[in-house]
Amino acid sequence: MNVTEKEIAFDRLRRADTICMQTTRSNYQFSVIDPSIRKGLLSGGSLGDDTIEAFWTGMVSEDNGDFDEDKLKTGARAVFFVESRACIRRFITSTVTDLDVARTAESH
Repeated sequence: MNVTEKEIAFDRLRRADTICMQTTRSNYQFSVIDPSIRKGLLSGGSLGDDTIEAFWTGMVSEDNGDFDEDKLKTGARAVFFVESRACIRRFITSTVTDLDVARTAESH
């Protein structure tokens, strides 16, 4: 079954937009704080209801052969850097199967 690929250009996002990502294993939400540096609040999946500051860095293909830093898209895995108490670590989702953007009145 061939599923239509969805894409969201990161440079079209605004402060307070929330990206909803369905992956093969979980659901995540990334609420944009500062689109110029790709900073936001990430929650869902293995993070549960906890919200952590994260920086979206791009999408890596399932075979790790391609990296796209311009668009969020289905069929690839989202890559973030998140801060923990002691260090900054990379956080990679499972393959994104669906994407949507919720815009608030503030982001129009």
